[in-house]
Amino acid sequence: MARMTQGDLNRIGQCRRQHNKLGFGYQLSYVKMMNRFPAGSMGPKVEAMMQFFKATGNRGVICQLADVEKAIAGMAGTEIIK
Repeated sequence: MARMTQGDLNRIGQCRRQHNKLGFGYQLSYVKMMNRFPAGSMGPKVEAMMQFFKATGNRGVICQLADVEKAIAGMAGTEIIK
């Protein structure tokens, strides 16, 4: 069983629009319980970004192409930082 902390709920509220909060919450719960992303979801992207981060030490961001500028500014996408 995965428990959502208030911080988790705040993050969901800040990072997702109403129509995709449930999906984000599901993925967050899955990651907490299984220590990995569900098959066919963010898993391959996160693995590639983690390899990039380990190799370079640089921040990595996953986002939609239309959100690149926002992602660079830290206002969109999924990122791995130190």
